[in-house]
Amino acid sequence: MLRNEPCSKDAQCSSRAIASAADLGDLPVSQSGACADHDARFLLAQDRQVEDAAASAAAESDARALEEVRDREARLEAALAEAQASVANMRRLHQASQSQLFTMQASPRACAPWVMQLLVSSERI
Repeated sequence: MLRNEPCSKDAQCSSRAIASAADLGDLPVSQSGACADHDARFLLAQDRQVEDAAASAAAESDARALEEVRDREARLEAALAEAQASVANMRRLHQASQSQLFTMQASPRACAPWVMQLLVSSERI
């Protein structure tokens, strides 16, 4: 078949090529022409559809990855806040114990009741 000779299945080829090109909206397709032209347009339309599907899949994958990163960031921020609260509690406890130690060192008579309580508690164990 010659290149410019209309295809015997011209109506079928044209409708397939027109439908594919119309989906993309950027290919001018005539109602007549050689079958090879229709096949080329059809393949080009399929290639663009595959590219669009790949781009869409990549965008969805990126969106999922971004959501996972945001979730992980939120979990890490919660863990950091919990750790900071724990450190603050430990500092207060340390400060209170140092205060008690200095009180005991400053006046041994004032701490005699505490020492007795400790001794009684240790005997029970």
